[in-house]
Amino acid sequence: MKKFRIAVAFAFALGTVGIANAALINVTLTDVATGSSNGESSVTAISGTSTGVYNDVSGIVTMDAGTTTLYFDLNPLPGNDLFTYNHTNWTVGAGAYTASAYSCVEGDFGGTVGANLCGNYTFGGNFADDSTVSYATIPGTRVIGGDDVIIGAQQQGSDFASTTASFIGDTLIMENALWNGSAGTAATAGIQMTFEVSAVPVPAAVWLFGSALGLLGWVRRRAIT
Repeated sequence: MKKFRIAVAFAFALGTVGIANAALINVTLTDVATGSSNGESSVTAISGTSTGVYNDVSGIVTMDAGTTTLYFDLNPLPGNDLFTYNHTNWTVGAGAYTASAYSCVEGDFGGTVGANLCGNYTFGGNFADDSTVSYATIPGTRVIGGDDVIIGAQQQGSDFASTTASFIGDTLIMENALWNGSAGTAATAGIQMTFEVSAVPVPAAVWLFGSALGLLGWVRRRAIT
């Protein structure tokens, strides 16, 4: 009977280890790269919320409450702003994206070349923007008018739906399904996010396993006495 109680206690302790083996890791978003037929563009600046928590079991980053603003420019000179992304209360990972609000704000560069970059269409022969783009809802909406011509899908928050590409040392990289770029080469599609990782905590499983061994020792001492 004593052996039975020992086995049950140890099995319960080890079972608890299996349940709590996830580590929650503090991360900071440091870079976002987007790819297009024109090559790869990296975020110019990140403001607002840039920190969050990564669950190494679910593969999901939950950003801290607030809005993350990502600025994309061709260069710092006036007139070269491409677009700005705003993500509010957002999560990415495991092939998914959620947010309470998302918007792509058009910069001034697209207009100079006769295009709307957030809406992903050209102005046509009259070189006038006859269409409307809205992000009042998720997903955003686009209504093409006049002689404007669609060149691709409207930019959406769901474009950021990503999976973990690598987690090495102090760097976590997440990529969406379209990403096909790599360091030193031009990408032709997709989104890649780079996070700086804080010191990785010891998973709860390690502490619980130690507790399990301690419990086993206690039970054995009780059995001996």
